[in-house]
Amino acid sequence: QPPLTNPPKLQSSSHQSSRRNLVSPPPQPPSSERDPGVTDDVWNRLQQDRRREEASRGATKEGEQEHEQKTRELNAARQALRRVRDAAEREAAKKKRDEAEKKEKEAREAQKRAIEAARQKREVEERRKEREKQVQSKLREIGRCPQGYEWVKNPAGYRCRGGSHFVNNNQLPRI
Repeated sequence: QPPLTNPPKLQSSSHQSSRRNLVSPPPQPPSSERDPGVTDDVWNRLQQDRRREEASRGATKEGEQEHEQKTRELNAARQALRRVRDAAEREAAKKKRDEAEKKEKEAREAQKRAIEAARQKREVEERRKEREKQVQSKLREIGRCPQGYEWVKNPAGYRCRGGSHFVNNNQLPRI
């Protein structure tokens, strides 16, 4: 038989384990042991550099934490200030509203007083006109004064145009 050019592959357990070995394990963290041949001077400087780097990372982390804390405090202060401003604005708006309502109420009351005063004045004027009408009616009944003169009104009553006769306001309704 001719030799096979591509012989079939047989898998054995040893072959599978070698395939597993082909996958590299994750890298190990660097050890704190020094490599062979590193001098004490280099090693000591390396250790100082490592400590400095760790301290720097720690300081950076502390700085970041402090910055975050300051940021939180600043945000809290801003929110508190915003709440205070909002409360002050609400209070100012309420005060302004209350003042406007008070002025509106005062204006309504002043308007009511003015309307009432006008009504009373109108009633007084109507009574005065009615009384004057009655007086004029009475004077027409009486007629002119005995000398034939017309009556002229004055504050206390009526005097004839000739000046010699007088009728008191209090006498007129009874006449």
